Amino acid sequence: MKKIYSDLQSLIKFTMLLSLMISIHQESKASHAAGADLTYRWLSGNTYEVTAAFYRDCGGISQPTTVTLEYGSVNCNFTSSVNLPVVNNGPVITYPCNSTQTTCNGGSTPGIQQWLYRGNITLPFACTDWVLSYNVVARNCAINTIVQPNPCNSSTSYEPIYVEALLNNVDAPGNSSPTFSNVPISFICLGQDFNYNHGVIDIDADSLAYSVITPLTSSNTTITYLPGFSAASPVSSSPAFSINPVTGDLFMHSTALQVSVVAVKIQEFRNGILIGSVIRDMQIYSRNCSPNIVPVASGINGTNDFTAYVCPGSNLCFDVNSNDANAGQSVIMSWNSGIPGATFNISGSPFPTGQFCWTPQASDARAQPYTFTVTVRDDACPLNGLQTYSYQIYVPKVD
Repeated sequence: MKKIYSDLQSLIKFTMLLSLMISIHQESKASHAAGADLTYRWLSGNTYEVTAAFYRDCGGISQPTTVTLEYGSVNCNFTSSVNLPVVNNGPVITYPCNSTQTTCNGGSTPGIQQWLYRGNITLPFACTDWVLSYNVVARNCAINTIVQPNPCNSSTSYEPIYVEALLNNVDAPGNSSPTFSNVPISFICLGQDFNYNHGVIDIDADSLAYSVITPLTSSNTTITYLPGFSAASPVSSSPAFSINPVTGDLFMHSTALQVSVVAVKIQEFRNGILIGSVIRDMQIYSRNCSPNIVPVASGINGTNDFTAYVCPGSNLCFDVNSNDANAGQSVIMSWNSGIPGATFNISGSPFPTGQFCWTPQASDARAQPYTFTVTVRDDACPLNGLQTYSYQIYVPKVD
């Protein structure tokens, strides 16, 4: 997108939220990239299904009809590429109230939409260092925490998004990468706590480690943050922006209106060996939500504890409560089905309660926790407020 309007007074004439977002829409004709990730699923032998997810600002140029997947191994001296076609468009990940339409649906309030590209590749060898990657242009010019090309809307000057995934089919033949079950909602409220979790699921039950990295523009180049910002501190926040390396929880408390970018890397380990990783690149929009206050979810049974322990063969049930400080608002609760075989029954209004139940088997016992996420969303206008929380369930081995 082009530069955000410098006339702050014009922003104040409307709400700070709508003016910021409308200015982003009006200045975004030559750019459209708001996020990306890349995952793979083992099919058989050395054949994998690869999915590239692209998050498009609907106020910008159209999504590409295909994306080029590059894959190669330095150790095996091999490189190749293949075009991945569009398989479907996913949800609009801006949540307007019923009276508001986003640019994804013919309205004026900007929206972001997920597009999925998918295809199969067969690797010719078993190598420890396969790298799968793709890039898409161009990052939104609305971003005001990084160094942008000048002019940002030039057809020959842009900041692409580049994401990659590591695949090791020597130490982990038949492995599938971690996947994301939550879309990268990144609209946060000025002066309020914000909790978010990508809802990563690893079907092979490998150990996962989360970290933030500097967003990439190619395999060996990164964006440049403006002074005062970095991968570890991508937004103005007090308390400081943080990521939980075990759960992947992101926390921030915005102190300035801004648009920034964050890249999260998830590594998977098996028997202490790195066998794969994925990267998700996302944007964070800080907006003035006043007078709306985002809804909250409790820990286990109304506490501040988000961790539980259960022995194999025993039944575990607990409640997750929701609440909203704004009078007259209702909350929608959902979960990401992050634990196979578990249930999460939601009931009640306007502040629903979710009851989680699971009876793990002996085969489910492991050292690392099982994780699921719960998202609570209000019905505020023009955009709903939401937060996502994660819950960890440990199933210890019983001798």
